[in-house]
Amino acid sequence: GDNYAKSLAVKIPATVREIDPVAFCFDNRLISIEVDSTNNKYSSADGVLYNKDKTELISYPAGRQNKGFVVPEQVRRICPYAFARCHNLEHVWISNSVIEIGECAFENCSQLSKVTLGKHVKVIGKGAFTETLFSKSTIGRLVLRNYHCK
Repeated sequence: GDNYAKSLAVKIPATVREIDPVAFCFDNRLISIEVDSTNNKYSSADGVLYNKDKTELISYPAGRQNKGFVVPEQVRRICPYAFARCHNLEHVWISNSVIEIGECAFENCSQLSKVTLGKHVKVIGKGAFTETLFSKSTIGRLVLRNYHCK
């Protein structure tokens, strides 16, 4: 059947204190993650999951249809698997506030061809761009080699 017939939006209540970083990975029906505003550990903006002060981007819903995404200015870390298998993403703008891109963060974003890296990225985790058009491109290979990223 067609997975998109059953699009999902997840609502995280105030009482949730711990979310497995890969909890929402790989589900291509998931289009939105919303967090109760009184939760003191997590938050959401525009359906994307963050820690409370939005310095960490934890999970971007894999089922979103958006072709581009701008990582908000206060994010310092993109968590491991945050964008894994987001097959609709083609371009990501990583803001200057970002210092670290976690392991496998964009793993298998099959259409991701353009990555605009902010000036302050210091660490790109292992496999962060595995199976993306970006990692197969000449510029992508050069960028990743600079960060000693496999």
